[in-house]
Amino acid sequence: MSRHTGGEQQVLKGFFLTKFIAINGEEPVRFLPTSSQQGRKRKRHHNADGDKDTYLTDDGDDVAFPVDTNTPLNFLGHDIVHVVGFSDGCLLTTLERDYPMTYMICNPVNKQHIVLPKPNLATRVLVHGFTCDATLTHYKVVRALVFKPMVYTTILTLEVFSSDLPQWRQLNGTSPFRFFLNMGLRFSAVINKGVTYFAGYFEKQTTNRPCICILVFDQSKEMLQVMETPPREDDFDSCQFFGMSDGLIVYGYYELHQLIIWLLNDKGDGKREWSLKHKVNLKSTVENYLECAKDARDGYIKLMAFHPANTEVFYLRCGAKTYQYHVKKPRFELVCDFEQQVWTAMIVGFAFHGYGGCALELFHEMQDTVMPNQVTFVAVLTACSHGGLVDQGLKVFNGMKMFGIEPGVEHYGCLVDLLARAGNVSEAKSVIQKMPMKPSGSIWGLC
Repeated sequence: MSRHTGGEQQVLKGFFLTKFIAINGEEPVRFLPTSSQQGRKRKRHHNADGDKDTYLTDDGDDVAFPVDTNTPLNFLGHDIVHVVGFSDGCLLTTLERDYPMTYMICNPVNKQHIVLPKPNLATRVLVHGFTCDATLTHYKVVRALVFKPMVYTTILTLEVFSSDLPQWRQLNGTSPFRFFLNMGLRFSAVINKGVTYFAGYFEKQTTNRPCICILVFDQSKEMLQVMETPPREDDFDSCQFFGMSDGLIVYGYYELHQLIIWLLNDKGDGKREWSLKHKVNLKSTVENYLECAKDARDGYIKLMAFHPANTEVFYLRCGAKTYQYHVKKPRFELVCDFEQQVWTAMIVGFAFHGYGGCALELFHEMQDTVMPNQVTFVAVLTACSHGGLVDQGLKVFNGMKMFGIEPGVEHYGCLVDLLARAGNVSEAKSVIQKMPMKPSGSIWGLC
């Protein structure tokens, strides 16, 4: 989760997650808008044809951040940017999908941004680490260059750029153990107090399989350490995640219906050890666990992110849905539904190409599998407006409360546009005058 603090604390309505991928050049970092429907009962249906996840496979997820006039990154002045790091509400972005060399640091809230000079070394695959304060005053970027993915090595090659040293500096760390970096988490390097932590695998003499580890690079000493992760019963490692929460390095995983979280304690002088923070049996403590777990692919729930300031809050993915879980609360709270997003995106596509009827058909079909949200209703009303479907648009608007959604100013704006485009200017003005909130100048401009 990414946040910005200024005179008053402002929270970006979304968070950035990393997904596990093959080495195929895809960017695994993605922005997820949060839902405002927490706590509302949701109607559930299951597609009997079994194609519920057709549009939501991991390989088909959009992985770049497309920039247009409706997104918060259009101020960077480029059609496509790739988010490769985030810290305290600020983003590290690059223009290149492969061989990234053009980097920008930006704050999406106040649109402040910095263009970094090009680094000295180039390789197709990298692991990025990034830390920054909300004012872009103090920041640090770490690039770990991977010349041969998933091939054992003893040398870690880094390039570092920071506000204290505004030029790229090459560093090399050498380990007595052979290792390679975990490319499924390649944008999840964590920087804390001058030390950078990477997820990786190392070669252990007692087994033929790579062993999960955390690589620890101390820049002040140019020292590289390999730390084994805490012991676990299940070898299936795609459910693991590591990051930082409340200033602490956190490692966690889900196995056998249990969520297990460890903290890394720095003892000083390079000595570090794991301590168990949480071990929660979700099946016995979470009321809606079985209901949510039914959506998980192959039965595996994925730990996706830690809360930046609270070590008791986590984000879990069950199939197409992402939930927030607080260890002291008995329920998963839905924060994002990929399937809902895809349906809405298709409705938007039909809306802006003038296919209002198709958008309406899709809207009704959508309700067989997922519930529409506020954004979905904006898309449907826009489709009706562009297609001249006044009666259908009025019906959609009047039916919003049936889904537990109160019309907002954006929905009233769509309704005014719908009526005005059809020549019903007096009715449009009447809607503006009866709005429960103060109309903006742009809404009056629709008439």
